[in-house]
Order: sequence, then structure tokens, then C-alpha cells
Amino acid sequence: MAVDPKNYNRNFNGLSRAEFLASSSVSGFYHKDSELGSRANYSSGNLRVSLLDTCNENCFFCYNEGMEIEHNNLDPDDLEVILGSIHTRINQIKLVGGEPLIHKQLDRIATIAQKYKPTSITTNGLLIDKWLDHLSKMESVTVSIHSMDHEDYNTIVQRKGALLNRVLGNISLLREKGYQNIKINTVLTKRTIDNIEDVIKFAANNGIPQVNLLSLLTMNESDRHNFVSPVNIEKQFDEQYQSEIVTTTRKRYFVSKDTVVDMVWQYCMVGCDVCRKDGFIRLLPDLKFSYCLAEGANVSVSDEVERQDFEGIRNKFEKAVSMMGKPVAYENE
Repeated sequence: MAVDPKNYNRNFNGLSRAEFLASSSVSGFYHKDSELGSRANYSSGNLRVSLLDTCNENCFFCYNEGMEIEHNNLDPDDLEVILGSIHTRINQIKLVGGEPLIHKQLDRIATIAQKYKPTSITTNGLLIDKWLDHLSKMESVTVSIHSMDHEDYNTIVQRKGALLNRVLGNISLLREKGYQNIKINTVLTKRTIDNIEDVIKFAANNGIPQVNLLSLLTMNESDRHNFVSPVNIEKQFDEQYQSEIVTTTRKRYFVSKDTVVDMVWQYCMVGCDVCRKDGFIRLLPDLKFSYCLAEGANVSVSDEVERQDFEGIRNKFEKAVSMMGKPVAYENE
């Protein structure tokens, strides 16, 4: 059954209802959902594993996987117990942070994750050179670059130094090692909107196959102030490039022979019904399964992990899955 246009976040995560429904993506997302038929909760099988809750940058828009900074670090042995319990319920693993490359045992964590499922990683790229051998074995490496202007880059990440040069140099090191599946993430904000074309041009000129333009998840008043509607960019891209709907939250534009740009709508924008089926479960470093960023909702498995209670971990995981995507009806339209 297609998603009911009333069953999504009541404030459309920064868009007016009229603007949301006017988007050329929305009907495509609903059609894709209908096309895929009646699916069970968590049919995507995507598990995001947050290695830690700290970062060596401080991007003003970062929601940090919904975590408060408490300096928690995921123990590789705990990850082994958890993945050993739930690996039959997941299809792929994404390693995230905070910044995952500052975890001192990334090598062990990557080895454990890859033993169970195809594993990719998202990073700011500053420490790629430290982990080249391990990163070159990943399904994909996604690097966050929000500007190709050095001054803007430092303003966005709220750090000093030749950081962008270091990131670009590290991407070159990966490519020199023969690694090809590099992607770039750029979050759409008022600060980054003017840099999109430069980021796309960099990707196309350097053989990087994919750029993801991520709509901002508005978690507070600052986010709402910095929010940029993906609809306006979509209108421009619709006139310039051929496109297709590839998932229920992602529209792909073919900008060159070797590079695509995916406009990625947050699940909180498209709807709880979609998130229920295609969304993520997050494993946080304090051993909680997070199933809803908007509500900050999670289920702890710390006791079960300590006891190595595999059945208990599976039951808690299924509880988190069962709680995914409770739709909120739009009120007083």
C-alpha cells in the first residue's frame, strides 16, 4: 500500500505542506513504496554502527546520530556478541561516529563487521591515511565534504588549519591504492548551498562515482534557521539532468558519464511509514538499539551483552524493529 500523504512528520521537517507535495520526488517516493509492495518492518536490513560519540570536527549542523557526547567508545568484543546474535536479520553495516576513524580499535571493529556482512564507512576523511589498508577493503568509503573553499570548510567544521587539503590528499591516497568506490556527502544548509556545484565538479573531474546531497534533519531552532529546501535544488536539477527514483527517499541525477548525484530526503521528511520499512536501526556505543532519531528512542542491550545472552539480544533487537516508524498524522491542515 502506498504511503498516505497525511502520515508523515506534521511540520514536514522544515517544509510547508504545499511545498512538500509540490516536489517532483514525493509522488515518485510513494510510487516506489507501492511498487515494492507490502513489506515487513525493517526490510532494508540496514544497521548503522556508531563507534563513538566524539569527533575531531564540530560541524554546526551535526546531529551525531542522535547521541549526547558522553565519550562512549564501542568495545569490539561487545560488537562481536551483538552481531553474532542478530546477523541473520541484517543485510549491510555502515560504520559511523562521531568520527569512526578516531576509534583506536577501528581495525578490529572493521574485521568483525566484515566477517558478518558487507561493511561501509562514513568519515570526515582527516585520518584516512592512518587506516588505508582497512578502508580499501570496505564496500564503500563516504567522505563528508561541505565546501571546496578552504575558509568556508573551516567555518563549517569549526576548526583551523589546512583541513580541506588534508581530506583531498587522503582521497587521492585511496584512489592511488586502486580503491574506486568513494562517495561524497554534502549536507544542504544555507552555508553549504553555494558550494554544491564545486563539490559536484570535483567529483566528476576526479572519477568519484557518487555525491549525496543530504537534506538537513531539523532537530532544533538552529537547524530550522539553517534549513534549505531540497525542492528548490530539485527544480534546478530536473531541468539539467535525467533522473530516476532509486529508493523511497532518494532521487538520482545523472550529471556526467561517471558521476551521479543523489538527492537524499530524510526519512522524517518523507514519512514514518517509509522509515518503518526502509529506515535504519542504529547500534550506539553505549549498547543501545536506536530506532527513531526524532524521538530519541532506543532499547538498551548492555545487560544482555554482559551476560552474552544471544536470545535476549535478538529479542531486544526485534523490539526495536517493532517500534520503528509510528506515523504521526498531519493536524489542522
